[in-house]
Amino acid sequence: MNTPEQALLFETVKIHCGEIIHHVYHNERMNRSRYELFGSTNRLDLREIIDPVPHGFLRCRVSYGEEIHAVEYFPYVMRKFQSFRILERDISYDYKYLNRNDIDRLFNSRDSADDVIIIRQGLVTDTSIANIAFHEGDRWITPAHPLLRGTTRQRYLDSGLLVERSITVDDTLHFSKMALLNAMLDFHIIENPRFIR
Repeated sequence: MNTPEQALLFETVKIHCGEIIHHVYHNERMNRSRYELFGSTNRLDLREIIDPVPHGFLRCRVSYGEEIHAVEYFPYVMRKFQSFRILERDISYDYKYLNRNDIDRLFNSRDSADDVIIIRQGLVTDTSIANIAFHEGDRWITPAHPLLRGTTRQRYLDSGLLVERSITVDDTLHFSKMALLNAMLDFHIIENPRFIR
């Protein structure tokens, strides 16, 4: 059965020198989403879907509904991240939908900043492309209520490196380090991030 275009989801997967990085976490989210949204009980395995190019560093986007819709490969170029515009919006993104119009509109409102930090109901959630964490004392904390529960975030929670906590906009004034977490960036630390209100 074909899934309508507006209901498609996707996984962004890092491929490095022929290795599909952290496929277990991507498989888990993909199959959980398929079950919760479509009732699909057959489990798919990205290792049987992705053709891992033996050389280089690629971003692979697997779009899917009940079944796989498309597999695309792109070269990856990392953007610069230092400044973040803080924007408050009551938006929802519980599943990794291909339709990111609400998030894209927020990103396009960043003005001169490198990205946005999205505030929902007074609490810090995510940037437009990544979960976030802040360094506090001798630990890293991550918002307890992100827009999307990312695979990299989950991996670092499972390892004990991250602790969940509700984080307010005012809390950001006290952090000198933050990290962006996603499949491509992994745990990308930013010293002295600049927050624009």
